[in-house]
Amino acid sequence: MGSPPICLYEVFKITLMRAGEEEALHAAGLMSFGRIIDLDRELALAAGQILVEHKLSMADAIIYGTAQENSATLWTPNEHFKDLPDVKFNEPK
Repeated sequence: MGSPPICLYEVFKITLMRAGEEEALHAAGLMSFGRIIDLDRELALAAGQILVEHKLSMADAIIYGTAQENSATLWTPNEHFKDLPDVKFNEPK
């Protein structure tokens, strides 16, 4: 499966804050091996509905909506997704 560009943003941002620029660039480089899924009309509307239904942020709604629209399991350490269907929660270190 792939991910929307906002996943690259989120991983880079968090890694930059926690581990520095070198690690953030490394993480972004690893993500470049995956497929980027465009935010099209259908996904935008699904994300809007998810945002309202689950009270997620815009970024989280797009990420979760992308997984849902592609019948994928979302693996994440982000507590906002913890109790949602089709999410595998990893405790943050």
